Amino acid sequence: MNKNMVIGKSGTDAVWDRFPSRGYYQGASRPFWYQQIREGNIKTALIKQPGRVRGMRLVWRPSVLAFIEQYAVKEG
Repeated sequence: MNKNMVIGKSGTDAVWDRFPSRGYYQGASRPFWYQQIREGNIKTALIKQPGRVRGMRLVWRPSVLAFIEQYAVKEG
């Protein structure tokens, strides 16, 4: 486990990842992922103190995998 992961109760893919993380840039730009977040395609959480401008954004990994799975092509 790296420092950018927070393990969920099941200890599997139910994980919050810190965003932006290099793993999410595989073939897609940072603006692309933020667009998906704005459109509600990916579940995120923003943790920040009241009155602060900056915070920490976390991405729910299963929502990212489900988004990608929509575009999977069956081979055969």
